[in-house]
Amino acid sequence: LLKAAEEYKTELENIPHNFKASFNLSRVYRLLNREGDELQYLKMTIEIAPRFPLSYFYLGRIYLNRGQNFEEAVSLVKKGIDLKPDKKDLPLGYFLLADLYNRLGNDSLSAEYAKKGQELVQANSRNR
Repeated sequence: LLKAAEEYKTELENIPHNFKASFNLSRVYRLLNREGDELQYLKMTIEIAPRFPLSYFYLGRIYLNRGQNFEEAVSLVKKGIDLKPDKKDLPLGYFLLADLYNRLGNDSLSAEYAKKGQELVQANSRNR
């Protein structure tokens, strides 16, 4: 994984606007449990490609896992959903919102988004 991280860094040095390299680098750092680096490259991905929805989901997930900035995380995840991610990725957004609203004490919105996520998972599995 460290080799992959170095390769993505080299790619970004050569092509600084390559959002796939910055996003993939953030994923590598997640696997290496280097959350600070993951956060940095997710933010870079959003700067490079503000219409790429998964960056918003994963940034919101970091805030959720840290137990901080829940309102900001909700805004990030909703923005990711508004950007119309692939059908296979959309349930993640709904499940993140369900968890965030649960932490914020809004049980009805939490249940609503959990249901939406589950319905999409079931629909996606039927369409395979």
